[in-house]
Amino acid sequence: MNSRFFAVSLLSWLCVSAFAQQTSQAPAPPKNSAQEKKIEKKEQSQRVLAVLPQFTVTDRKNAPPLTPKGKFRLFYKTAFDPADFALAGIQAGISQAEDSFPAYGQGASGYGKRYGAAFADQVSSGFFVNFVYPSLLKEDPRYFRLGQGSVKHRLGYALAQIVVAHKDNGGRTFNWANALGALSSGALSNAYYPSAVPRLWIDYESCWNFATVWRRGRAN
Repeated sequence: MNSRFFAVSLLSWLCVSAFAQQTSQAPAPPKNSAQEKKIEKKEQSQRVLAVLPQFTVTDRKNAPPLTPKGKFRLFYKTAFDPADFALAGIQAGISQAEDSFPAYGQGASGYGKRYGAAFADQVSSGFFVNFVYPSLLKEDPRYFRLGQGSVKHRLGYALAQIVVAHKDNGGRTFNWANALGALSSGALSNAYYPSAVPRLWIDYESCWNFATVWRRGRAN
C-alpha cells in the first residue's frame, strides 16, 4: 500500500512540475518555426522496416531543442503508435504462455490483465524518459544519428547514448532522464502488478534499452 501511494504521489508531483516547466520556462522557438515543425514531423514519421517507429531519431547533429510541448508530442506519438499496441500484445502472449504473474490467471481475463500491464509499462517508460525528466532537466530525448564510421564505432556510439544525453543548450550530460525514468516507471508499476510479485525497478526498462540499442544500431 505504501509503495503504491508513493508511486501515485511521485507521478502527480512530476506531472505538475513538468507542465509548470512548459508554461514558465519553455525555451524560445527556433527562428523559422514553421520549417522546423515540418522537419520534426518528417523525423517523427520514420520507421524501421516500415513498421517499428523510430520517431526519436534525428539526422541533424545541431537540431534545435524541443520545447516541453514538443517533448510531450514526441512521447504521445511514440507511446500510442499502432506498432506499440501490437508489441504489448506479443509480450502479453509470451507472459501468458510462460504463466508469468500467475495471480493474473489464464484465459481472456488473464491475457487482458497482462496486456494492460505490458502496455502500461511501455507508456509509463516513455512518459518519464521522453517527456517528464527531459522537460525538468532540460535534456533532449532524441537519438542523434551518427551516420558514419565502422559498424563497431557506430554500435559503440549507440551504446553510449544510453548514458550520455544531449542538453537543450547544446552540451552533453549523464542521461538522467533514462536512469530516473526507468526507476520511476518501475516504481509506478507496483501500483498495477500483483502485490505478491517482487518487482525490480529496471527490468522492463533494461530490456527496452537493449531493444532501443539494436534499432539505433540499424539506424546509424
